[in-house]
Amino acid sequence: MTSRAFTEFSTYYNFNELDWTGTVGVRFAGGLLRASYGRGANQRVYGLGFARPIAAKSFGMFGTLTSGVDLGAAIEHSDFFSYNSRAARLSLPLSWRIGSPSRFSIAPYVAPYAEIGRAMVFHGYCPANGTGCGPGTTFPDLTRSLGLGGGVDITAGRFGLNIGMTGVPTRLNLYRNGAWTANASARIRF
Repeated sequence: MTSRAFTEFSTYYNFNELDWTGTVGVRFAGGLLRASYGRGANQRVYGLGFARPIAAKSFGMFGTLTSGVDLGAAIEHSDFFSYNSRAARLSLPLSWRIGSPSRFSIAPYVAPYAEIGRAMVFHGYCPANGTGCGPGTTFPDLTRSLGLGGGVDITAGRFGLNIGMTGVPTRLNLYRNGAWTANASARIRF
């Protein structure tokens, strides 16, 4: 990050819903400390995170390869459940930046992640043909997920745009098998 702080607005397409998140971040301890607030149709999400580059290798005019670590935690308040879901995620992003992040650059990236949390989970039988769920119960239970995120980050001076997705391949999503999320973000650096 070539500036001291940023603000970002993101939209997410997840489970046939369009949600949004606002994030602010500041440079801290060689990395980036961030706080987020998000809103969906029936929930509010509060998050904290810290990201830091681990290693970077410049290839001159061919760009810079960078690896890092990103740790985040969030709590979700749902209008439907009295229990607040929560999760923590560790991601190890790898990007290839072509250009200068203070002028113009494009950086495709991949980010494998592991996540663990607790949420209201339905325990029972739900047939795949959509005819409805049989008898069952819902209670707070352990959630976990492995997956891969990826996308592209484009910067032009103080402005940035990110387009990406998480949750692929979907068979690794142990909490919501078959689920994935697409996102688009606009960012301003100060």
